[in-house]
Amino acid sequence: MRIIISFIIFAILIAWGTYVVVRSEQTFFRSAKSKMVFRTVIILLILSVILGTIPDNHLPIAIAKPIRFASFSFLIFMLYYFPFVVITDIVRAINKRHPFLQNPQKFRFRVGVIGIIAVTSIMIVGNYRFNHPTKVYLDIESTKSKQGKELKIVALSDVHLGISLGEKAAKKYVNMINAEKPDLVLFVGDLIDHSVPVVVQQNLDQQLRQISAPLGVYGVLGNHEYFAGAGDDLFDFYRKSGIVILRDTSVLINDEVYLVGRDDAFNQHRKALRQLMQSTDSSKPSILLDHQPNHLRDAEENNIDLQLSGHTHDGQVYPGNLIAAAMFELSHGYKIKGNTHYYVSSGLGIWGPLYRIGTQSELMVIRFRY
Repeated sequence: MRIIISFIIFAILIAWGTYVVVRSEQTFFRSAKSKMVFRTVIILLILSVILGTIPDNHLPIAIAKPIRFASFSFLIFMLYYFPFVVITDIVRAINKRHPFLQNPQKFRFRVGVIGIIAVTSIMIVGNYRFNHPTKVYLDIESTKSKQGKELKIVALSDVHLGISLGEKAAKKYVNMINAEKPDLVLFVGDLIDHSVPVVVQQNLDQQLRQISAPLGVYGVLGNHEYFAGAGDDLFDFYRKSGIVILRDTSVLINDEVYLVGRDDAFNQHRKALRQLMQSTDSSKPSILLDHQPNHLRDAEENNIDLQLSGHTHDGQVYPGNLIAAAMFELSHGYKIKGNTHYYVSSGLGIWGPLYRIGTQSELMVIRFRY
């Protein structure tokens, strides 16, 4: 069944792409020479999409990075240019039955130009928004153990270090974290895109070790860590990076606040949250890290004060955020259920295209009072 669904999706994508390309050629190119140049460019872009699917460690980074950027940018452009093509065809179809356009070809050309300008502008803004993350400030108060104390926590999810986001991005993110002078830093899954050798090759552990947090740096695995194999090389990278990975376990921070880390839902054999909480003191405040925001009720039923999740990217680009909102009870942002606070991050980094259209890249800065 899965193979059939994949084939149907692939066929739809081929039909969609062919339609946009053919209509674009008919709109802008008349001579045989110009058509040949256009087709050559399209073929190269299609090849870049194919090459962009090759695992990270099979191409040199200097080659893979521009190929990926070109391929994903091409797909994003096609996505947003598609409505202009459809609108043009609808208007021209109406015009055939009820003529009102003096020059249909000129109309198609003008709409095409407007579409190119509009989509290019959207993509420039989207790339800018990705490269300029925002900081989300949260003020969370536990209902337990009122000691008049607080922790300053910086949390981040879905960094996706790899080919597209390497040493430069890692250094930038570390500087953002340290600028907040946190007591505690938390990684909420998908720190790595899907290749451990790529991050090791770039010595990204050396960048991550520069994170300064007196109470430590902790994290949990996401689905992409499992895509990367979740083997010894992965955990060796985390150890060298100074990040303590919590896999279905908890740690007592400063002898006062429990930090509970669930293994990712990709692991179908991970422990139930109630099992993890059996070894904790329920009178003490607790923070749960769970990469995928599934079954939010679990945290409420287990008296968790704060759950931090990611994974959704908030759909990354419109209309992906609408799809994510339909898939998850909370696809992005803050929610409270009972005495449990939830925040699902749209992610600091990104998977695939380096654009944020209708969404944002973000770093969570949390004042946790207890």
